[in-house]
Amino acid sequence: MKKRSGCLRLIWLLSRISEVRSLAGRQENFPPDIDQTSLCIEKYVGFRPEYNDKTRSIINNIYILFTASLTNHGRVAVEWLIENKPTQVCLPFTGKFFRMRFPERRKIALLVQTSSDWSRQIIQGIADYATEQGGWDFWIEFRGLKEQLKFPVSWNGHGTICRLTDTRIQQSIRKRRLPAVNVSWLGKHSPKIPKVVSDERACARLAAEFFLKKGFRSFGYIGPDPKSSYPETILNEFQSQVETAKGACFDFPYYELTKEADYQKQQQRLKQWLWELPKPVALLVWSSKIGREVSTVCVNHHLEIPDQVAILSIEHDPLMSALSPVPISSIDQAPHVVGYEAAKLLDQMLQGKAAPAEPTLISPLSIAERASTDTLFADDALVREAIQFIRLRAAQEPLQVSDITQQLNVSRRILEHRFQKALHRSPASEIRQEKLKHITKLLQETNLTISQIAVRCGFQHQEAMIRMFGRLMGMSPREYRQSIHSRK
Repeated sequence: MKKRSGCLRLIWLLSRISEVRSLAGRQENFPPDIDQTSLCIEKYVGFRPEYNDKTRSIINNIYILFTASLTNHGRVAVEWLIENKPTQVCLPFTGKFFRMRFPERRKIALLVQTSSDWSRQIIQGIADYATEQGGWDFWIEFRGLKEQLKFPVSWNGHGTICRLTDTRIQQSIRKRRLPAVNVSWLGKHSPKIPKVVSDERACARLAAEFFLKKGFRSFGYIGPDPKSSYPETILNEFQSQVETAKGACFDFPYYELTKEADYQKQQQRLKQWLWELPKPVALLVWSSKIGREVSTVCVNHHLEIPDQVAILSIEHDPLMSALSPVPISSIDQAPHVVGYEAAKLLDQMLQGKAAPAEPTLISPLSIAERASTDTLFADDALVREAIQFIRLRAAQEPLQVSDITQQLNVSRRILEHRFQKALHRSPASEIRQEKLKHITKLLQETNLTISQIAVRCGFQHQEAMIRMFGRLMGMSPREYRQSIHSRK
């Protein structure tokens, strides 16, 4: 056979796969939707065709071209297309030509400050999604929290992912008519600039539940600088949860804790507020930066952390936590997931899809507990001793309430009564929660099998662990692990 070249070789290859027509004809919903066909070809073949959507025969053959990649001849044809990138191809069966366009890489501007770990994790999520799509070309500059974010004058791109911190950014986006996604709690959700953000109310509920389970009834809140104009969603939800549980919440009047002017006076105000709070008190603070200042004041004025003052930050920064006298516990807001989902939404908008009517809310993953909250406070010394024993034994050994009563030399009836009075739950519930905490940690951070995790957590049979986990979490350990991995 003579060697064929160019489109003639492609036509010959495609003519040898006529059996694909019957294969394609057996597919459900054939001929396929135009957009679906185009996206399939772009994803799996490497180009996106431009064609007349009124010509159904061409649509059929585009689908055949895609399906042909399942056959030997089809793979050769597809490889030739990717290597040579012809501007038009004549498909068999119709004798008609259609034009093909090999799209340029997406050019995306990232108007996100880079000074915090939270923002860097969001950017990492964006980068991971872009890598899965073959790579995007990013424009980004290093910027601090209060520095102005803006487009370079000469930049021409396809879209942007931004923190909508002021009206100037919004006006610039509209002027350029760019598809945009906002990853900040600042700014309103709209069809033109939709939001993908961590769920503020869920973060507040998680924090309140975390402290309430530890037995706290006195709470404090230190929020962001009022000049930043953040909504008070977290404060309102946190107060609501605390008050529903018959607790008391005290809101600290914010000031810039690290501002140079009159620094000593500011520290004195914070110390006075902390001393006046009913102890023990659980503090929810806006960031690790504020948490570091609070812990510094506590250590310098003999307030014990976490027994007298427990500190949990909404936004974590490992550097600020490392500089703190006591490492700061934090809410894992899943910023990587926020970035990934924001990039995914922007990609869909660039393909012509409408933005969702409501913001995309990403649930927080967990509480990352460190020394600033690592206690389960109880006024009762017997209960505290029992909790220490549970923490020591429950995670890795079979443990019954009778083991605790024997260790503490107390009757089960008295132990149950003291637990209910101090913590409003039973010793058995405490054992289950401690085991659950260890199980979820192993599911998140290791590749151990379910049976291996059961052994490590003191279960003689993995079925018993699976039943307990299902009752408490509403899903199996395997389903929980899959849900965690799908969000990373």
